[in-house]
Amino acid sequence: MPVDKQKLMHDLLPKLFKGNKHSGPHQFKFNDDEKWYFETYTPVKSSSGNYSKILVLANEITQVVLQERKMKTQTEELTAQEEELRQNLEEMHTLQEDTLKRMEELEELKNQLAEKDKLQIIEIDNLQKENNLKMQDLIDIQEKIKKEAEEQKAKDELLVRQAKEEAQTHILNMEEDFFVKQKELKKKLKEATLELESVKSN
Repeated sequence: MPVDKQKLMHDLLPKLFKGNKHSGPHQFKFNDDEKWYFETYTPVKSSSGNYSKILVLANEITQVVLQERKMKTQTEELTAQEEELRQNLEEMHTLQEDTLKRMEELEELKNQLAEKDKLQIIEIDNLQKENNLKMQDLIDIQEKIKKEAEEQKAKDELLVRQAKEEAQTHILNMEEDFFVKQKELKKKLKEATLELESVKSN
């Protein structure tokens, strides 16, 4: 706050006239302009040995004070920024730890899934091998059935052919036997006719 010159002198004069020296920075207002002075008040003795005068030395330090104030403000801002940066670093460190932990969990889960996938692949391979064996068995059974069917067909065709041949032979034999019997019957009929005619003529 600006220094009240009268109040300052009122407080200092009793001490100064007792021989106490005073020095320090003081703020003053001149037409709303802020001014700072470093003042030194030195009591001076008269010839009688009493302090009758005050020697005042004043150096303007306005720029120094303003610079210090600016530096203080900047220091406070830097301190606040450093604190904010420290908090951000702590948050980043915490986030980094959480991220690393999450990555480790994901890696572990990945390994578990990889192991599970590996087991599933092995199981699928085994199922494929089993299916291939079953498929081969089915193919073998189909081939066997096909072969047996072809053999049975060949046997059936042979039996049919043999049956036809036997039937044809039997028919031929029956026809031949029929012709023989017919011939014999005609012969007997002729003999009977001749015999009948002979009887009639006698």
